[in-house]
Amino acid sequence: MTTHNHLKKALHSLLKTNASGVPVWLLWLSNLSQFGLLVTAIVVYVFTVIPVYKLGLLEEEIAQKTKELKIKTMELHDKENKLAELTPKLKTLEKALEDGYRQIRSDSVGSFINYTGAACSGILIPPERPSRFGEKERGGPSHDEQILNIDLATCLQRELGSSGALKRLRKEDLELLSSELRRIASKLEPERKIATREYRDFPAKAAKDPSLLKSVGDFTESLLSLPMSPQTREALRIKAAVKQSQSAIVHAYADRIRSEIRSLNSLHWK
Repeated sequence: MTTHNHLKKALHSLLKTNASGVPVWLLWLSNLSQFGLLVTAIVVYVFTVIPVYKLGLLEEEIAQKTKELKIKTMELHDKENKLAELTPKLKTLEKALEDGYRQIRSDSVGSFINYTGAACSGILIPPERPSRFGEKERGGPSHDEQILNIDLATCLQRELGSSGALKRLRKEDLELLSSELRRIASKLEPERKIATREYRDFPAKAAKDPSLLKSVGDFTESLLSLPMSPQTREALRIKAAVKQSQSAIVHAYADRIRSEIRSLNSLHWK
């Protein structure tokens, strides 16, 4: 009975009318419709208006970025054109600078070769003063012995380090030149030992085989024509011939030094 009463009261409430005579349930239905329209408007706004607005903003941003990209592309194109115009000039300038450096290198190395060839082969060693007739020979190494005593490796590296002409060379060129000088020194060291041995052994060989001796020069012969005993003249002639042959051994070795150093003129630079 209670449930029946509640339903009856509820139905009675729905059937009531307001002051204008409009049933209450119609007012509720109207309010519900308005609420449905509000919900629909919100849904439409969220899922249509906002995306369309955002799409418009995105399209505007894309258009702006596209415009900026076109401007950057034009600027880059202009720079590429200018670079294309400058490239031949830069290449010409680089070639001129490289040609100039090669000429400087050639002149510098040429000067180094000439001086070092003389310094390390004994040309710059002061010559011996000729002994006066009957004068006792001076002590110390002779001019030829001084040449044979030159430490070629030390001499070449010393000249390399002290040469002002080579200061304008690039580091890699100096390293290559230094390497070649070490190779030359290593190659000629055995020849120096052979020349030294032949120089020292020659007097004994000539004593055993006089045919090894060559004729002395005209100047020596003119000196031997001075008044002296035949025995003295012959002894001096043999001594001069021995010294002449020994000097020939040393000069041949010195020529080898200068020849090897001159080969640097054809060095293949990197």
